[in-house]
Amino acid sequence: MSENDRKLYFDQVFGMLSEHIGKTVSCIYWESGKIGGYRGVLGEVVPYDYISIEGEHIEFVGDKMAIQYIILQENNVLYSIFNNPEVVEYRGSFENVGHVVDAQKRFLTHSAIEAEPEYKTR
Repeated sequence: MSENDRKLYFDQVFGMLSEHIGKTVSCIYWESGKIGGYRGVLGEVVPYDYISIEGEHIEFVGDKMAIQYIILQENNVLYSIFNNPEVVEYRGSFENVGHVVDAQKRFLTHSAIEAEPEYKTR
């Protein structure tokens, strides 16, 4: 898949995710090389940056974690609405914001930090 196709894919996925705010989702992520997960009500979607589940912010690609899957459950049927298999075993642990920008570009084709400089202070 070309870089442009990947960017279009992620743009569409973030749009779709925003349509499911208030619904129950499961999120599978990698943090420091270990798999983890959250399940709960999707509260917020900030494209290329993070989602909020039950008030917990989970970064799509951050200094220590990266989301692999977001799954929606409707009528006892599971739907994968975000899939980023490239982040498997993501370790992160970056001390320099420039490394996070590079990781976001590598795994998402776009950096929320670079696009919105105020994020650098988080």
